[in-house]
This record gives sequence, C-alpha cells and structure tokens, in this order.
Amino acid sequence: GNSADAKQSTNELLKGASIINKKCPHTHCSGRYRADKVTVYDQTFRFHYTSFMSNPISEQKTIFWADAITRSKLPNIAKVIHLQGSIRYRYADTRGNYLFEFVVTPKDLLRF
Repeated sequence: GNSADAKQSTNELLKGASIINKKCPHTHCSGRYRADKVTVYDQTFRFHYTSFMSNPISEQKTIFWADAITRSKLPNIAKVIHLQGSIRYRYADTRGNYLFEFVVTPKDLLRF
C-alpha cells in the first residue's frame, strides 16, 4: 500500500491533538456547546464537548449528530476519518457527567 494512506501513528495523533487543544476550551458561536479538548482514543481523535442545552437527550443527540456530520466533512477531519477509520465525539453536561458519544465512520460521511 501507499505509505501516504497509512494510519497515523499515536505520536502523530497526539501532536495533532495538542495543536487543536491550544484553541480549547472554546464555546461554539451557537452557544449550544463548548469544545473542551481532544484526546487520542482507539487510534483516533476523540473530541470532548460540554452541552449547554437543556433539551431532552434524544433531541440533543439529533442536533449534535447533525453538527458532528457537518464537522466531520471538513477536509482535515474527513482525512482523519478515512485514514484512521473513525473519529469520536463525546458529550457531557455542565457538571461533567457523560451524556453520549458518537463514532463517525467513512460510511456516515457518504450517507448524509
């Protein structure tokens, strides 16, 4: 195979995460959530967010799934998804309690 298409190493991912983390925490212009940090998990990026929404979890999942797909189609993120096989988006409430997590794969990018 072409080495340019090889999975990124954990080291490369950690470097990328540290670059992204320089901009965190960052509240989205919609005011719906804050990007807290990026970690490396299961050989890909896991984006950690705090939801500021009080809507039922099912509604939040619908809204944030749409956001995650839109974000995942950005060239740099889509590249990671294709190289690593997935990317993760993890959401917590304002007290830090886990709400839900999405795993976006290349198939998800084709579906929407």
